[in-house]
Amino acid sequence: MPVRTFKGWDEHHEPGWLEIDLVAHCGGRMQGPFLWTLMATDIATGWSESVPILLRDGAVVLTALQLIRRQLPFPLRGIDADNDPVFMNSLMEAWCDRPGHQIVLTRSRAYQSNDQAWVEQKNGMLVRRVVGYQRLEGLDAAQVLGELYGAMRLFTNLFQPSFKLKRSERDGGRIKRQHHPPRTPLQRLIRSGALSAEQAEALQHLQRGTDPVVLRSTIPRCQGQLAVLASGDHGTGEQPAPRPGIWQRRTDHWRCSWAGCRPCGTATSPGAASHGPATVDAPGPIRLSRMWHGSSSGWQPSP
Repeated sequence: MPVRTFKGWDEHHEPGWLEIDLVAHCGGRMQGPFLWTLMATDIATGWSESVPILLRDGAVVLTALQLIRRQLPFPLRGIDADNDPVFMNSLMEAWCDRPGHQIVLTRSRAYQSNDQAWVEQKNGMLVRRVVGYQRLEGLDAAQVLGELYGAMRLFTNLFQPSFKLKRSERDGGRIKRQHHPPRTPLQRLIRSGALSAEQAEALQHLQRGTDPVVLRSTIPRCQGQLAVLASGDHGTGEQPAPRPGIWQRRTDHWRCSWAGCRPCGTATSPGAASHGPATVDAPGPIRLSRMWHGSSSGWQPSP
């Protein structure tokens, strides 16, 4: 299996080259069953996908990766993973080498986490800072976690800008870094030229029809449900309020900024209908598979 280091991505500037990793929701105790998150992030654009899985098994991970491939708005060209046997196995190799796929599968060096710096950063930002370190078990928690990731997927890929390193130079004992202007993953994807005009318009239509403030209301609700499930106290019907932090500050900022420029579909008069859950109508390649089907509030397990 070819080995790729952090510097190995320098020649890949087009979308489709992913780093993938698993995040355990074990609560600090690895014994017994608990949920995992399969995280995948695109090197060129920062487009990220998260899928909850029930078992740390090669076949289950491959099924989740197939779901991610169907949801990506660009072709999957390569996958880089660590040396975990759930990634480095004959099932994964056969799937990558299948005619019509031709996906390059590489691995990082053992005990060199910086080889996967891109996905490790997303693990912290999109999983640990949002879900936390609590222990999650069972189908109910997987359902809520999937709904949470459905809202996070739209928010981070369509609306959340970030810096991307352009170059770095060492000047004596200092390192000077220069960054590109902050852009969202969607903006980087459109600027890359990898999409047709129809695909770009479909994604922009999805962005215009999605209200980030409504997505923000879904996130703390799911966090509260996960906290109840993690605590095991299901009988009170009360959900602990999430701790005020970055999401609350962002919401307050959006409410002030959008006061005179409401997003599409927001009620403009007291008698108008209130703005309900964001409708996720993902045209083109962004679809949910048989494993998870779309709903107005996010992802739900298929029957």
